[in-house]
Amino acid sequence: MGRNNLASAVWTTVAAIVAGCALFQATSLSFDYMKLRQLPIYASATSIGEFASTVGIVSGEMRERRGLVRALLRDRSTVDFDFFTAQEAERRSIVEARNFLRNVLKQDQLVAIGFDQAKIKFVDTDRMFQRYCSTDENSLAQTAIAGLDDGAAVPPPVATKGPPALTDKQRSLFQAACAIPKNYCLGDRPSETSGERARMICAQNALQGLTGRSLALKTFSYDGAQYLADALKLSYPELQPTDMIRALQVVETYRALTLSTKGRECAELTDLNAKQCITAGRDNNWLAPFWDFLFSQPLAVMYMILALLFGGLGNLSSYLFATVAPDRIAPTPQEGPWYAALAGGGSAILVLLVVMAGFQFFAVGGASTPDLAYPNPSRSAA
Repeated sequence: MGRNNLASAVWTTVAAIVAGCALFQATSLSFDYMKLRQLPIYASATSIGEFASTVGIVSGEMRERRGLVRALLRDRSTVDFDFFTAQEAERRSIVEARNFLRNVLKQDQLVAIGFDQAKIKFVDTDRMFQRYCSTDENSLAQTAIAGLDDGAAVPPPVATKGPPALTDKQRSLFQAACAIPKNYCLGDRPSETSGERARMICAQNALQGLTGRSLALKTFSYDGAQYLADALKLSYPELQPTDMIRALQVVETYRALTLSTKGRECAELTDLNAKQCITAGRDNNWLAPFWDFLFSQPLAVMYMILALLFGGLGNLSSYLFATVAPDRIAPTPQEGPWYAALAGGGSAILVLLVVMAGFQFFAVGGASTPDLAYPNPSRSAA
């Protein structure tokens, strides 16, 4: 009889440990999910599978744009260097244009166009070119720089009184320097055949374009949690961006338990096909129905079963000790292990009810929300 009781106690203990671990995992995940969804503990986590499918689909849609997001983050980290490079190129083009004027024009001509008073800026330099460039060339130049911001506005019309006339050699040099060909700027670089004025306009346009891009990149803020929350609010309005880490943890744990490993492959499909794909993947796993059954049970009932199991385990450990210990230390029990397990489990349930303020623990209201699902000693006197 003693040997049979010992064997029964051992197998009962093993079974209780396995069942207790499974229920504890299901209860823990259900609690996290129901607190995430703001569900009461007398409800159940039945919809966790649908929630995992929806999160997988939304995450898949976000992964489709990850290449673009990575590129934007990379550009934001290097845009300051690009901006510095564009500034240097723009300044170099202005200096080259001023050197052209200094080398080609005579002193009285330089004085007439205000060379010494002009700042090393695009507007002042282009204004000096207007004095010797033809009307058609000035019109093309104004069209090329019409999109620039106020810092590089189109220079105002030149005075009616022109500077000293150019010689034939000077006129020939200015004709090449003032020309604005159709392909004077290839991307953000001037063509090799462009003159000084065209190169200056090309560099200025490139700088202004990068200025706008730099502002856009620096104001760009990638927030994956915000995106997930906004997308999931269509189905789960109560979710907040601060909940996304817990939501992903719940989903990953659920997939690991149910062996739903096809989440990423299914997420690449359309909304309807993705749900069908995930459902088919779960149906092929024998563990999924087991866990879904546990998640479909009210959380309060699961707490009571856990109390029964772990309370029984506590008494079974004493039972096993008394069985194998010498009689002078503890008398060998003669009754079966089930009595000890039920006594311990029943005591644990009573303790749970007292700590959780009685049977209100299983009712709507009172201690029925996830925030109050923890033991509450302050209410034990009730």
